Amino acid sequence: MALRAPNNSNVPMEVERCLQVVKKILDQNKNPQAAADVDHQYDDKYALVEFVTNTGIAAVLNVLEQLEGFNEEILKQVLAVVLDQKRSMTLRLAVDEDCEFVEETTRQVESPTTHQVSVSSPEAAGATVYSHKTLTEIKEFHWKAGIRHTLTLFAGTDPSMGIVLGTRTGTTRLVTTMKKHPYPPNTRPPLDLDLTFLIRQINPQSMVASFKIDRDNAKTPRRNRQTEEALLFVRDLKSWLAQCLHYFQNVVWQELLGGKTENYAEWLYKIQSTDVFAPVAPLFMEDSAGDNTSNTGHTERAGLVALSAPPAGSPLIPLQDTAKFLQEQTRSLKQALMSLMGNFPDPSDGGQLISGYEAKLVLLFLHLRDIAGQWAVGVKYVEAMLYNQLETAIGKQVKAQDFEEFIKFHNQRLMGKNYAPKPFCYAIRQPNSFPDGMLSILAKRNGGGAAFFAGDDAAGKRDADTIGTFCSHIPGDTLVAPMAIPLNAATTIDFVGDQYLHGWVDTQFNGEQQAEHFISARARQFSCFLLLIGNISGPNEFTPKDAILLQNKDEILIPLLTTALPSAKQFRDAIQSLSPEQARFAKSFRAQQLDSSVFGICVIQVKPQMECLLNLPQNALTKEIQLTTDLLSLFAEYQVPPTLVSYDGADSAALAEKVSAVKEHVKGVLDVIKGIKEEQLHEEARKAAMHKEKLEQERLRAASTRTSASIPFGAPAPAFAGTSFQVRGAAASRARRAAPVAAQARYKMSCAHMSSAAMVTPPPAAQAQRQYEAEDDADSVDFGDGEGFDDLQDQFSDLDIRRGSDGTPKASKEWAVPALDFTAIPKRLDRVFESFDKDGALRTMTLKTGDEWTRVRQENLLTKMKTSKLKAGDKKTESNKALDLLDALSRSGSLPIACGELHVIVGVRHSFEQNVMATVIEENVNPIEKVDYSSLLISSTVHQVDIPTLLTNAVEPPTLVLNNRQFPPLMAGDATNAVTGNQN
Repeated sequence: MALRAPNNSNVPMEVERCLQVVKKILDQNKNPQAAADVDHQYDDKYALVEFVTNTGIAAVLNVLEQLEGFNEEILKQVLAVVLDQKRSMTLRLAVDEDCEFVEETTRQVESPTTHQVSVSSPEAAGATVYSHKTLTEIKEFHWKAGIRHTLTLFAGTDPSMGIVLGTRTGTTRLVTTMKKHPYPPNTRPPLDLDLTFLIRQINPQSMVASFKIDRDNAKTPRRNRQTEEALLFVRDLKSWLAQCLHYFQNVVWQELLGGKTENYAEWLYKIQSTDVFAPVAPLFMEDSAGDNTSNTGHTERAGLVALSAPPAGSPLIPLQDTAKFLQEQTRSLKQALMSLMGNFPDPSDGGQLISGYEAKLVLLFLHLRDIAGQWAVGVKYVEAMLYNQLETAIGKQVKAQDFEEFIKFHNQRLMGKNYAPKPFCYAIRQPNSFPDGMLSILAKRNGGGAAFFAGDDAAGKRDADTIGTFCSHIPGDTLVAPMAIPLNAATTIDFVGDQYLHGWVDTQFNGEQQAEHFISARARQFSCFLLLIGNISGPNEFTPKDAILLQNKDEILIPLLTTALPSAKQFRDAIQSLSPEQARFAKSFRAQQLDSSVFGICVIQVKPQMECLLNLPQNALTKEIQLTTDLLSLFAEYQVPPTLVSYDGADSAALAEKVSAVKEHVKGVLDVIKGIKEEQLHEEARKAAMHKEKLEQERLRAASTRTSASIPFGAPAPAFAGTSFQVRGAAASRARRAAPVAAQARYKMSCAHMSSAAMVTPPPAAQAQRQYEAEDDADSVDFGDGEGFDDLQDQFSDLDIRRGSDGTPKASKEWAVPALDFTAIPKRLDRVFESFDKDGALRTMTLKTGDEWTRVRQENLLTKMKTSKLKAGDKKTESNKALDLLDALSRSGSLPIACGELHVIVGVRHSFEQNVMATVIEENVNPIEKVDYSSLLISSTVHQVDIPTLLTNAVEPPTLVLNNRQFPPLMAGDATNAVTGNQN
């Protein structure tokens, strides 16, 4: 299928100028065009790069032929040395500078200013005027300055055995006013250019430029070893030319001659090469396929070397027309040299520092620079065509975010419904109940960090995407081994809720803005849950590092930091040359890194666990909002033992009776706390009054001392002394009576009588502090005899394995089935990656939370949501509070935690060395196929099935190739053994 770039493609200026000249050279019936504007095949791009390079080689040799010491015989000798003797060939420009003292002279310089003197005499009638000028004697020092430059072509490292292509020595006389050398002795190093690549591209038998790309080992026409070598030579050539031109056009004129206009040095700076035709350009020609077919195998000489005909059917410029380009180059170059050298002194005149020979070198260097520039542009233009064509085909430049959106859509078609990745967004709920909250992991690419998070109507939050993970659900009733959660050295609780294993494949393109990831959790009004974040530290152990209690519309945003470990291939290559001891150390440390890379997020629902803790039936606290609030306060703030408020009556009692009993216990504890607070307030008020009275006494004692010193002996005491003590005592009494009343003012809100349409306005904060009291029995919800609830409980009794037949939670010792070892998954994946990831692109990720969290909280129902930052100290306080509550909910480890979910995340990053477009164009890699392969490896491991099971019926299982051998589809149990048969 033909590939055609759009007609409005950006053509480089060099190509456009060359195209205008080419149209004048060729016949009127020929129609050369920029390659992007002609229909062609992908293989024609390889031929175009070869055509541009071979034309560039021939054009460079045509320039070297203008040097008197370079001809076809010399070229054949050079070919023999490079190709037969396998030696390098170097072109050197060596410069010798000399300056010797000639003589010292003295001359007088007349001042331009005339001085007049008026002299009067008695004999004369008037004054006589005399005029004179000042003469200054100047010493001048004359120097003979000479420059000898030589172009030498030599093999190896010995320039003395080389071939001199041209040399000249020029001199001039410099005059200074000080006896000091005009410039220091010669210290300039020679300028060398390696011509080995250029010579190796010439066939010594046919003298044809034969640059060829190895298509079997090439990524693209631009990205291959042969083209890279050609561009490296072009880069070195341009650098060498820049140094040579700088010497002749700048150093000689500015440094050696001090910027003087004599000796034609300034003229070298003004030489231009615009009139010389550079024949290197990426051109195609319409309807040239017939000419190329008839000329297949032919060659045409147009200088020192010949060019071969393009492949049959190629749209390249026909051979005879390319020869015309090179002939036009030689003609225009000779004409420019003749015109230029006529304006400079004859090279044989050694008394001139600058002559026509130097002007000739400058023009040749400038023309070589044009050729090198168009050579590089021509090769890179081919890759620019690919960029333009791909962007035209898709309609846009594909970014990393576009690629991830496509992968989400693509995976749904690639894999079956049960195995495709799912958004990491989970409602926190009990069966048949409204969610208590939401947990998700968000990704945001367009910057802003956590600043985009500002509550419900955050525009930035809407821009964030939920990551997708391959998820395997392990219900609590099928995997009955508990997950141990150590709270401290003395307490470890058993978690027996549902578990989710997530495999997360994160793609990263170099040069693209990386996504920021956040854990987002939100609690609904009158709902609460605990959020624990940490790592899976053992086969059945989850170690929380951070914890927080979310309730009443709290929303938390936690930065999730990802770090990629070295890939399995990188690790294997790095330890190959280490000592056995060093290698064992590295393996042990990597094993620890892989073990600690398993990330965990645990959500524990407070109300259901509290029902188990208080010996209440399921859903007993669903509508007991105030009771739940009071219980949270007792457990988290006051750390009241749960046994003080648990139901301890008959199991056959009705639901309302059980709830009422718990309320009475809670009310009794709250009353005790209230009494203690009142006593403490009264005591604090008394201490404050005593302290104030003490200060007043000290003040009066000091005042009395000062007064007694000033009142005469026998005078009566001041009348205000006794009154002051009376006022002070009354004020203290009033303070003691008013303090408890003001401190104990409360706002009562009944949960059962509150509706969403009407809310009781709390008293102003200036009058009293808002507090909640335990609900009275009259305000509680009446469940009757509890028969309806018992029927609902019976429906789930068979499914709820976390409670016994009597409804009580099972003890942890009853769990006997082995747990799934999540820490073994990264090691298994590492073995899989080592076997199949030959690019070393898959890297295990370690996850941890950031230092600064963002929380949105509504202090009460009448205030707006406020955003705050949680620093290290705030996080520690929240974590301690949450873990204390968890300790109470589990009776310090004696009661299993059955009401919650544990999300285990194993992250893998697929890294690409370039951005999306460069990966496709420059690396010739389809990133979709690469990520598909990675996703299948991860999904197969997570779901514990083979790859064909993952795929839909419309997709064939991919063939896995390792060491040029084909193997069966990857098995999830042990990928390495399944594919290679290795039992290590």
